[in-house]
Amino acid sequence: MQNYLHIGGAKDGQLLPVADGAGAAAGFDLYILDSLSVGDESISFYRHESLTPLEVLEKIVEHYTAWAASRHGGR
Repeated sequence: MQNYLHIGGAKDGQLLPVADGAGAAAGFDLYILDSLSVGDESISFYRHESLTPLEVLEKIVEHYTAWAASRHGGR
């Protein structure tokens, strides 16, 4: 199965094919393969070269908080 990098924000809707096991994805910009781990669980993601892992985590929390608040009943 082909993997794709989905780009949001100002470049929303762009999909770039990514080879399995690739350490980076290049299209218009460079995206670096990184991971986030909590306990025994982890996820892999591509982050823009200009962002630190902490900035990515802050953006994930910010967007999840906004998503949860916009759901029926909000939080």
